[in-house]
Amino acid sequence: MTAQTIRNLKLAPQRVERATVAACSHLTDIAENLIYDAAAPCILIGQDNWALIVSRQIKSGRANQPAASLTQLAGCYMDAAPVYHDR
Repeated sequence: MTAQTIRNLKLAPQRVERATVAACSHLTDIAENLIYDAAAPCILIGQDNWALIVSRQIKSGRANQPAASLTQLAGCYMDAAPVYHDR
């Protein structure tokens, strides 16, 4: 595996609130993998490390509801709702 470092990546912090996930019954069993507050990404993972980022499980509800995927490293919450940035 090859890695490169970037000093001061400075990507915007984001959050997914507990109430947001709790409102989606199809996400309750993976909620703890999705909830975070003011978390800024600190690593970027490229396609050459696909085994770490490929979705192992996908959870979706109705077309107007959020979806989520679980990867080897974490959960990924996907929604068309507004994103909150703490800058």
